[in-house]
Amino acid sequence: MLNTNLNSLKKEIDNLINELIKSVKQYNPIDLLYCLKSMELVPSASEYNEETLITKQDPLQTNMIEYFTSLLTAIEITDYNNNNIDETIIYDFLSKYREIMSLINQYFLLYSTSKEFEREYSDEEIDYIYNRFIYSNVNGKRYQCFEKIFYKIMLTPHTDEIEKIFNVNKTEFFAGMDKIMEKSCGSMFFNGIELMKEVCDTLEEKGFSLDNSSTEFISDEKRSKLTEAFSSEQYRINPQLIWNNQLLDSLSLHFGENKIFFEGNYSGWPINNTLHKYRPILKFDDSYYCFNYYNFVDNFYRTIYKAIIKNDKQYTQKWQIKQKEITETYVANIFKRIFPDAIVLQDNYFFINGIKSNRSENDLIVSFDKSLFIIEVKAGNFTPDNPFVNFSSHKKSITDLIEKPDEQCTALLSYLEKHQEIYNESNDVKYLINISDYTKVFSISVTLENFNEVSSIIEKFENIKFTRGNFLISIDDLNIYSDYFTDCPFLFLDYLNYRYKVTELNRLHVNDELDYLGLYLSYRDFINKIDDMINEEKLDDVTNIFVEDARSELDIYYDSKQTPIAPPKPKPIWIEESMENLINLVYKSTHKKKHQLLHLLLEAAYQTHSIQNSYLQHVFNKIKFSRSKVEDDLFISTISIDSSEINLAYSYVKLNKQIINVAKMRSLAKLKLNHLDESFIIFFKLNKMGKLIEIKIEYVQYSDIKNRNQRKLDEIGKKIFNLRKENLMQKLHVSSYPDTETCPCGSKKSYIECCKPKGL
Repeated sequence: MLNTNLNSLKKEIDNLINELIKSVKQYNPIDLLYCLKSMELVPSASEYNEETLITKQDPLQTNMIEYFTSLLTAIEITDYNNNNIDETIIYDFLSKYREIMSLINQYFLLYSTSKEFEREYSDEEIDYIYNRFIYSNVNGKRYQCFEKIFYKIMLTPHTDEIEKIFNVNKTEFFAGMDKIMEKSCGSMFFNGIELMKEVCDTLEEKGFSLDNSSTEFISDEKRSKLTEAFSSEQYRINPQLIWNNQLLDSLSLHFGENKIFFEGNYSGWPINNTLHKYRPILKFDDSYYCFNYYNFVDNFYRTIYKAIIKNDKQYTQKWQIKQKEITETYVANIFKRIFPDAIVLQDNYFFINGIKSNRSENDLIVSFDKSLFIIEVKAGNFTPDNPFVNFSSHKKSITDLIEKPDEQCTALLSYLEKHQEIYNESNDVKYLINISDYTKVFSISVTLENFNEVSSIIEKFENIKFTRGNFLISIDDLNIYSDYFTDCPFLFLDYLNYRYKVTELNRLHVNDELDYLGLYLSYRDFINKIDDMINEEKLDDVTNIFVEDARSELDIYYDSKQTPIAPPKPKPIWIEESMENLINLVYKSTHKKKHQLLHLLLEAAYQTHSIQNSYLQHVFNKIKFSRSKVEDDLFISTISIDSSEINLAYSYVKLNKQIINVAKMRSLAKLKLNHLDESFIIFFKLNKMGKLIEIKIEYVQYSDIKNRNQRKLDEIGKKIFNLRKENLMQKLHVSSYPDTETCPCGSKKSYIECCKPKGL
């Protein structure tokens, strides 16, 4: 019965596609693609923002241009007899496309529940196949603001070969690429909308409406721009101005050439392979066009590679060598941007089991403060096969990209547990690493290919040898991290702590790597937040949790970053403005313990946010109305985190050595009283508006107690204890402190078991 339903559904899909083919054959393909592209660009009134020109587009509608391009280039179009394409026809095509996609979705869901399918694939693989199926035509591997940076870094070393083959020099090559990107994204269309508004306003002032009788009042220049903006001409590439015929031909696809799209069991389905992926330029009647911005930029690196190798097969090895060097250096420079003070070691060697004949290589080691990064970079190619069509080929490609670098990371970590020496290519010791010096060790596999919509699922594959605790990330996402966490390396480390925990949490599923960052900005400890949600909903221990659109604010920011009215960068909502200011001042300080303090402040920000939204600002506001003497109220607030303490101190007179000494004595007395290891004292200075403008950091630890006057420390400690005790008694409305209550000293023991026997 199930097979009958599947066959019936497949036949219905195939019939719809055949009907669509018959319909599109009637029209000029360039005019048809122009109309479809215009529909993609024109948002509904509710989605259009006049100030930003940012639109929220339907993914299906965005993918439609890709599908119709593949379809049109797969069929012979020699005798179209209808040049009149109106809105009704385009909406009919969109309706048919939506129906096809809806039926394919039903087909997959029905097929994936079959016993045959469940026997062949694990639950994780089914989730993966479904995600790749749903996102098979999703466009946009990287944000537009990073495109030019990526390609200039990755392709500059190959520009001599490009000039040799295609007679296009480096300057011309990148200038042409920029122009095609500008044309294909529809910028002329939006410029035309703005110009049309300007023209209409001018005509209205003169008392005319926009019709044939008023065109004499429109200049030839504006008329020409409007004509180009609202015709297929805006997508035409002139080889006189952009590159040349030789290079354009090597990247072009002719109509009728894309026969591969009709091969296999899923002929003409949107999930099938297409030559258009690596031939983004369309050639029709000796003219060149590019309608699909994302197809052009997403795949251009592989596109230019294929064009070069087709003309010069001997360059294959040179490309691979250069690609390895470029990619590893690219990743090294990203980490240098994130951690300006880090030690970055590239091209490292070590001997497995200490045997010199068994040498192994590591791409990158980064040492920053108490954190060590073991990084492997993989620049191999990723199969275009959709896993639903050919899962074995797709999985082999993923395995090749993931397993080897993961094994190398694990091997180096095992080596460092017994050895310290890191060698150069000549087997000379280049650096010593004592693994016990690090509190955090991160293993990361970085790929040139972008798995952005499925990387979170790959980590959870049980039958791919991927070490739990390691994680996979693309260069594109790493680039975003370097941009987001610029000047905030401590925040990146904090984020990684939670990102790493996810690799061992099989229940949590997201659509994209940056969804994790979105969750961190919202909750910090998003794993704990998920657990709370599970408990609230009373879910069982095996139910999977799917989180969608956690990255939406990041999308808005990066999609419009290059525009004049870009929104501010999204910030962690659990860090209030005053705390953020304090953290930034600590980061800019030269105190040798600042990284440790920054970690504690992030924890303090998280803890205090859950109690009070503007905790630190509330502390500052108290000072405005306080006239206490220094000796009575030096410490405005204290935050305890594990065995550490942060004392926020404010001096109502000019800060001097005597006041600093008083603060240190008080901190040591509290350490002794509270059984803590260390204390940071942050003296802060406020401006007239009550805003933090300056800080001074002092540090004491428990071992300093022995060098101080013990009697004095005990006296200070007793005062602090009694003050706390009195405050707690007032809150409890009692005249004597109850024996069973937690001891005021902070030990977390009961009062009767702790300080009461000492006479406190």
